[in-house]
Amino acid sequence: MKNVINVAVYGFTEHQSVLLSPFIRKIWSVAKITLLNSESDLKNSFCNAGLLVVNGCLDFFELEFILSLAQGEKNLLLACIAFEPFTQAGYETVCRHEVPVVISGFCTENDISLCREKIERYGSYKISSTVPAVVENSYREDFEKLSPNEKSVMLFMLKGMKQESIARKLGVSASTVGTYFSRIYRKCGVSSRNELYQKFAL
Repeated sequence: MKNVINVAVYGFTEHQSVLLSPFIRKIWSVAKITLLNSESDLKNSFCNAGLLVVNGCLDFFELEFILSLAQGEKNLLLACIAFEPFTQAGYETVCRHEVPVVISGFCTENDISLCREKIERYGSYKISSTVPAVVENSYREDFEKLSPNEKSVMLFMLKGMKQESIARKLGVSASTVGTYFSRIYRKCGVSSRNELYQKFAL
């Protein structure tokens, strides 16, 4: 896909989104990734995003509702991605709405074969079973090296917060946050905030 697009991500935790972001950038040419926190955010995103990535493991009724909303947007590409294998109900929902991009089971064997035939019938874009785990796990390994405090600092960094602001948020000194920065860079194999942002940014 050659066009640079804005991506809206719905139904994932902040930590999942950090891991998901590099994977999305491997597939699409992305200008910006925005993490949505509510259904009102979701509706507003239809005007600004070219791609909506939905957690395929959402509650059945929420997934059904969101896919129904998105189906009415002709210029919006839709993807359902899940860290765990979809439930049967999730697969049936995805197939019923003819979602063009379906990736399931980041952390386990890819279960996309359960509905591959129907997905392929619609000319869907899919990822081979070996690629998602390899791509995602390389970033997961970096992220999981971080301590809980370092993960919190990294999430604030990815939101663009300055060192002093993060220190006030956490109730620690700016020099302590600077130490966290150094540890995060080393563990994630980067040398600057810019490199970290390019690798994980939402």
